[in-house]
Amino acid sequence: GALIRGEIRAGAKTVFAVSADVGTLLRFSIDKGDLAVTTNVYGPTNTNLAEHVSEDFETVDLAMPVDVSGSYRIEIQSREKEDATRSYELKVDPLTPITDESRKDSEARQSMAAAGVLRATWKEASLRQAIEEYDKAAVSWTSLRNLSSASQATLKSGDVYFLLSEYEQALSRYQSAAALAASDARRRRRRTSGSHH
Repeated sequence: GALIRGEIRAGAKTVFAVSADVGTLLRFSIDKGDLAVTTNVYGPTNTNLAEHVSEDFETVDLAMPVDVSGSYRIEIQSREKEDATRSYELKVDPLTPITDESRKDSEARQSMAAAGVLRATWKEASLRQAIEEYDKAAVSWTSLRNLSSASQATLKSGDVYFLLSEYEQALSRYQSAAALAASDARRRRRRTSGSHH
């Protein structure tokens, strides 16, 4: 577990190495405000395990099961055009053993990441593939009862339908997202009221 605060110039790239053992879950988040970044994760054999493009105001949150022990590289590249230096925070969670749930959760996160990359190309075919990836993530998270993440994923697929001017589809996604968020809120309330008795 580590928290690294850094600064990055427009167009520049920063690389971090994390050593991880097979059978553990490598999970990290980048708190970057509205800084536009591409995040890549490379395994010990230099394979690209994940690519995430973020141009929204959000926290980048990625997780991957470690199938080979060794050094993993996290590359953060600024997509900003204006020549300014921006700050960010990288938080690497302590490595935990992989469970079926965490593997499923990391697959959902990778679907979200893939969708973001597809969405950034602005081509219709890619946007439709992005919707499929968002939906895949939403289904996984719903089955894991992670309703707030499922709601986020559904919301994003609604946004893409909106970009494609398919307003009925967009609306139905927004309604599903709202329903997921509402049942998540109910569950949280039940949990807190349950803990007071």
